[in-house]
Amino acid sequence: MATQQKGDRRAQRMRAINAQSEAIIASGVCPECGKGLILGKFFQNQWDCPQYGREDYRADPSTESCRFRGVELMSRYAMANDAEREAIQAELKKH
Repeated sequence: MATQQKGDRRAQRMRAINAQSEAIIASGVCPECGKGLILGKFFQNQWDCPQYGREDYRADPSTESCRFRGVELMSRYAMANDAEREAIQAELKKH
């Protein structure tokens, strides 16, 4: 019984994390600095702030680095086909 409850709590936490990730990605905006999110350079389903990291990695090296290091979308984007992913990316570019 305790194992079942632990599994249920874990599944509930994962659903909450995924919902939060989807909300951040749907907004298209970094929750730390307000810049538009970009699709990560290293992981296919990770969205990053363009101001994260060293100066030579940031979109605008003249401004401060952002601490936000990406969100993985484990549902809609990860399971989408190429056309659906392009549509999601196009929607994010509007922000």
